[in-house]
Amino acid sequence: MKKPDFASLPASFREEYRRHILLRVLGSAVLFAAAAFLCTRLDFSALRYPAMGIVMVFAVAAALACILFRLHALLRPSWQGTVTEVGAFERIRSTGTRGQPGRRMMVEVTVDRGEKKPYVLSLFRADKIADGAAGVNLFQTHAPYKEGDTLVYLRGLRYPARFGVTVTDELFEPEFVCPFCGEFYTMERKTCYRCGRTLLF
Repeated sequence: MKKPDFASLPASFREEYRRHILLRVLGSAVLFAAAAFLCTRLDFSALRYPAMGIVMVFAVAAALACILFRLHALLRPSWQGTVTEVGAFERIRSTGTRGQPGRRMMVEVTVDRGEKKPYVLSLFRADKIADGAAGVNLFQTHAPYKEGDTLVYLRGLRYPARFGVTVTDELFEPEFVCPFCGEFYTMERKTCYRCGRTLLF
């Protein structure tokens, strides 16, 4: 698997990424420290298996770390690749409105990372306020990933980022996805208006 050259990324984005990871690591560490402190104060002797009380406290701390600080995203490896195909498919959920099967259109991005098996991203994000319907996939309407794009994903981010895109006759006013929060933006922005973080081009 081809790993991204971190040093080749813009310095401002590298610094933003370091702060992003540091916040999540320190926040998770505080939660686990609090769990350890609780274990010294709580009495689990009344339980049939006292060790299970300690396990449950740390399990709750881990769940909170995943919810609040996306700790689980740190387990995903960094990678770099080229988009070979962008398609769409319909996903049917078991339940929908009024008992009918729910349907929504997913955007599927296939990335060649130099491995035998391509990496596939299935993406969906609806905006009820902007588009007036929960079934509208903003990844389809904005088309932020295109065939031939170089994508960079760094451990702990929410989405891969397009890198090295320039405006050409074939690519008018390209749109991007903020890798930190998933907001959509155009090339003239330097920071995300939703999360305020420095963007990568």
